[in-house]
Amino acid sequence: TKTALVVLQSLTPNAQSVFRVLAEYQLANEKEEGKPVSSLYTKCRERFLVSSQVTLNSHLTEFKDHDLIKIKKHSDGQDCLHIPLVPDALGKLLQELA
Repeated sequence: TKTALVVLQSLTPNAQSVFRVLAEYQLANEKEEGKPVSSLYTKCRERFLVSSQVTLNSHLTEFKDHDLIKIKKHSDGQDCLHIPLVPDALGKLLQELA
């Protein structure tokens, strides 16, 4: 998680906020397979964190490149995002990022 924190701190505030939206969802919905990309996009647009899918995709690519997220196919065929950290570590990461 130290590496994740260093990477997140080097990103823009908006990118950090996008990660936080995903992390908070994951902590609140531990039984889920992940958050669908379309759902994350909608939530981030509502919060004015991204203005287009292209912007979100660039953040997601950065997260993926640094192993902050994993993308897997949901049972319904959608791409779902998952942060590969146990809930305790993820919660601690969010506290340290704040």
